[in-house]
Amino acid sequence: MTARYDFIVVGGGIAGVSAAYELAAHGSVCLLEQERQLAYHTTGRSAAISMESYGNQQIRSLTCASRQFFENPPEGLAEHPLWAPRGALIVAQAARVDKLTKRFTAVLGQVPTAMFLDDKQVLELVPYLAETAWSAGIYEPSAFDLDVHGIHGAYLGGLRARGGVVKRETEVLRGEHRSGHWTLHTRNDQRLEAAIVVNAAGAWADEFAERCGVPKVGVRPLRRTILAVDPTCTTRGGEFICVSDSSIVAAASRLAASTGVFPEAGAASAFAGLLKYAEEHPDTAQTAVILITGSGLKDTSIFLSDSTRGQSRVPSHHVTAPLAEALT
Repeated sequence: MTARYDFIVVGGGIAGVSAAYELAAHGSVCLLEQERQLAYHTTGRSAAISMESYGNQQIRSLTCASRQFFENPPEGLAEHPLWAPRGALIVAQAARVDKLTKRFTAVLGQVPTAMFLDDKQVLELVPYLAETAWSAGIYEPSAFDLDVHGIHGAYLGGLRARGGVVKRETEVLRGEHRSGHWTLHTRNDQRLEAAIVVNAAGAWADEFAERCGVPKVGVRPLRRTILAVDPTCTTRGGEFICVSDSSIVAAASRLAASTGVFPEAGAASAFAGLLKYAEEHPDTAQTAVILITGSGLKDTSIFLSDSTRGQSRVPSHHVTAPLAEALT
């Protein structure tokens, strides 16, 4: 049996859900997601901040244009505020001050609140930075935090309110375009048709395109490094966790079995250390923090709960690691 819609959107992240929500005002929509949960990959690793001084002119223009939506979302779409004040600082070492100055000149036309700070002003604003490391900075006081989960949930609720259909664990194996319509065949033997298919598959966009006989555009997922710390914390007297080679090998095997995660040595060591910490501190209220270069941030609560038979009390939002899919 074939299900027919006006639009099919492939990808359950913020791009797919928001596109599906908008399209639902113009016709029937079906959203497809191959994972068990929506927003499993890139959306779940969002840096969760809106910086109008970030990126090139095109990106800055899009960010500036989005402010109105976050501050005043459509009536009925969100029950709670989608943003919160934050402020952001871009810093530069002495050798890159000239580049930072040029960046500031380019940014100022679009972000009039931006301020150029010298080394003393940078330290006054962020006193826990190394005193001699940074020579200048661009401070954007109007930057704000984004409630990524709230934004995604608002769009998802709005999509359903408009009659949209959401199908999880529905991977598209192939698609063909005939007589003005697309037919998609899924792994669970579903056939879906639509006049328009939106490719919002993120890092898998090229793979999905190939399955539909459409040329690739060269989408390439890139690594992001985020260091999330509490500036009031101290490492003095902290506990050092030592893990065995065998536990690191086991952790690497677990990572290797996870789609989109590379079993790097640092990631495997962090993974093994996190497991050991969770097992040895099932009832602690202390915070576990892993600082490591990686491809994103993910909620680790599901994995930790399973690994410690539901006893873990490690605050998952304080765990930073490129272990993404392996942890859920």
